[in-house]
Amino acid sequence: VALVHVPNGRKDAADKALMADMFLFALDYPPPAAVLLISSDRDFALAMNRLAQRGYTVLLAASLAATWRGSGGPSPAVAEQ
Repeated sequence: VALVHVPNGRKDAADKALMADMFLFALDYPPPAAVLLISSDRDFALAMNRLAQRGYTVLLAASLAATWRGSGGPSPAVAEQ
């Protein structure tokens, strides 16, 4: 684990830095490998999907409230009942 400081100059600076690190990881560690993302930001969905299509095990940790907010569907708790 490495702590990386991202200056607060651009709106998406942290997102872009994280995206770049994910793909650099993919270059350095070919599948089978696992990628864990701890975020509720949907901006990473396409990148994580692409990694999964290429054989990576993709793990996502996010709060249920953030994951289902605005999805248009019922929350998992309601869907299970």
